[in-house]
Amino acid sequence: MFIRLTNTANGHLGDPIHINIDHITAIFEQPRDGGSLVTLIHSSMGQPITWEVAESVSEVMKIIEESRV
Repeated sequence: MFIRLTNTANGHLGDPIHINIDHITAIFEQPRDGGSLVTLIHSSMGQPITWEVAESVSEVMKIIEESRV
């Protein structure tokens, strides 16, 4: 199952990103310069990768829960 989020990585700001929820191993927020937060979604399935998204951790968790209904 895939969820659609908003990419915030350099070169992809605002682009949609579709992430397989079965491959997510961690979701957390990290401070950025200037005091803002970015949400990081990590996968260690296969080659480890981390995506930066605009949605908060609570928004991502809600989207995941709603996708499972």
